[in-house]
Amino acid sequence: MYSVLLVDDEPRAVKHLQTLIEKCDNFEVCGSAAEGQDALQKIKSLNPDVVISDIRMPVLDGLGLAEKLYAMEEKPILVLVSGYAEFAYAQQAVRLGVKDYILKPVVPLTMKETMKELEKRLDKAYYEKRKEILRLLCNGKSVDNEKLKDVFSAEMFYPALVRYGGMPILYQDIKSMELFSEAGEPILMYGRDEREAFYLCPARSFEYEEFEKILNERVRKENGDRSYYTMVLKKEPVEFQEFPDLIPSMYRILDKGMILGKNRKLFYNKRLEQTLSGENNKEKIILEMYEKVLVKGDIRTIREELKKLLWRLNEEGYPEFQMRRFLGRCSYLS
Repeated sequence: MYSVLLVDDEPRAVKHLQTLIEKCDNFEVCGSAAEGQDALQKIKSLNPDVVISDIRMPVLDGLGLAEKLYAMEEKPILVLVSGYAEFAYAQQAVRLGVKDYILKPVVPLTMKETMKELEKRLDKAYYEKRKEILRLLCNGKSVDNEKLKDVFSAEMFYPALVRYGGMPILYQDIKSMELFSEAGEPILMYGRDEREAFYLCPARSFEYEEFEKILNERVRKENGDRSYYTMVLKKEPVEFQEFPDLIPSMYRILDKGMILGKNRKLFYNKRLEQTLSGENNKEKIILEMYEKVLVKGDIRTIREELKKLLWRLNEEGYPEFQMRRFLGRCSYLS
């Protein structure tokens, strides 16, 4: 639902516009103002998606309001209402970036057509905003809380993260292609490359069991028999305030929970990351064995013993990040 602020110094005009907007799907009036200066204060406090304003008003008129909004980085769509005699004002408004105006008297059909076009533009703008926010969060960047609130405020989501195959290759020069869900899809998706996908499923549209079923089907289609996958899910829905801490934590769990060649489904909780990060005593014992081989063996023997040790670690369910750490320590010993 998109919000609309009405600006007019005539109460009857405000009431008329409100009646027309109430008949437009996906829009609601969040407030009104008697002139432009008052409207600027309401815009800051109410953060409307659309402002519909008369051109001629006391204190700060519609053009003055357009000029103030033009200088703002984050601003609502401004629609000016004007009479035929005020057409010159409308031309000036166009130069200030105003793309929409309605001629008086405002009739229901005109309002419906205008709001339908605005809805398309707002849908596209919110889609782009969500794309950018997901990109930032999934790449470990910080996002301002107000921006999160702007696009996720009224919803709760089931998050999930899937990766096909192993961990990303470090320091690779090949540029990966990012993936995004299409505009209008109910389940949001972002992938840092074609082998990964982070999902946000709106809890108001799906039960958790329904979402997991959809996710399993997507994994089956995407993965097939070509590779193994690791999945991290959270059964409880979350609010946007949790995203900045939750999403990086899910990525760390994904990296630390991968086991080479094995499909794995991990259910998120606060203790899981700490459990996966723990030092393994068996790894120390195996490293001591490898160190003895280094002292006595030749290169060929060392390679064969290393293969056996890696196979043993994988059979015992060592996550891939621990295997990499083990190889790094072996390399240091060598």
